[in-house]
Amino acid sequence: VDATASIDTFLALPLEDELLITDENAQTFVQLDEALETLATLDRELASVVELRFFAGLTDQEIAASMDITPDQAAKAWAMARAWLRQRLATDQEEERKTA
Repeated sequence: VDATASIDTFLALPLEDELLITDENAQTFVQLDEALETLATLDRELASVVELRFFAGLTDQEIAASMDITPDQAAKAWAMARAWLRQRLATDQEEERKTA
């Protein structure tokens, strides 16, 4: 499974859709969790935005209110975090291919 494509699929889901862990996507969730833990050590605010948006389903406006930032800052943080996660997952996937 292409982890980068899978995370893009998850990140693009409408907020009302439930995220179900299945045999096909379980590894992607593990990789996402590990990447999110690393992101939190680098930038706690970006990780918080991902948690609030991806797992809690909050909008930019709701994230902004809960974190005392502007909606534009929330949107930019979400975009930066998504880009970082995509890069991290792609790097992890490449490393797995090299060791396989």
